[in-house]
Amino acid sequence: MKKITQTQVVIDVMKQKGGYTTLLDLYREVLQVKHVNWKTKTPDATIRRIVQDQRYFFKIRPGLWALNEFKDKLPDNVINLMEHDKQNEDFKLNLHSYNQGMLITSGNMLGYKTYVPAQDQNRKYIDIPLKNLASFTKLPEFTYKEVINRIKTIDVIWLNGNTDTLFPRKIFEVENTTDFSKSLNKFNELRNFAVEMVVVAPRKKEKLFYETLKWNVYRNLKNRVQFWDYEMLEKSYLHYKNKEVSRLLF
Repeated sequence: MKKITQTQVVIDVMKQKGGYTTLLDLYREVLQVKHVNWKTKTPDATIRRIVQDQRYFFKIRPGLWALNEFKDKLPDNVINLMEHDKQNEDFKLNLHSYNQGMLITSGNMLGYKTYVPAQDQNRKYIDIPLKNLASFTKLPEFTYKEVINRIKTIDVIWLNGNTDTLFPRKIFEVENTTDFSKSLNKFNELRNFAVEMVVVAPRKKEKLFYETLKWNVYRNLKNRVQFWDYEMLEKSYLHYKNKEVSRLLF
């Protein structure tokens, strides 16, 4: 049987999924196709390189790619993730839940229990409700109820520990506005816990984030909160299998 080229198998898999898919789905499904010789110990890197070939593919969001020939055939939920000249509220909401989905997926793959707030449970990561990705939509009561009530709207939480005693390991706020104080106020409630804190926002807002972090009320968070732009979020999502990168990022 004639061997299929690497590029062609990526195209075929993407067509089977409606002309678009995430890189993680490509990682899983492309390597299951027979009669393809990858000749590499890092096929994931090869797949990432292939989808950057603009003759065939284009990038919708970090970690989400589509075929050029399907550009006018994509479903509305995918089109609504594409950046337009005017970013309306639908775009912002879809982007917010997409980023939440990336964080939940990464946490799941790293072996954490994951949490998404109840008010976001029906929001979708592409076409999957966030409640179907996360381990919990009700936060385990690892501390006083008053604290739980103040932090239960944090966008994504990774937890670890045994079944009876789960504690937050890493917490994330996805911020598409300019009001970082709302996120930092929630983080401040967990200042006495050994938890890592991350704000995910567009790179252009990084300066404003660090200016807000200098406020005296957040002095206990000064060296504890990381800023991730979307490029950093994509890196964490794509390299979950690389132990060295995982050690650095997580």
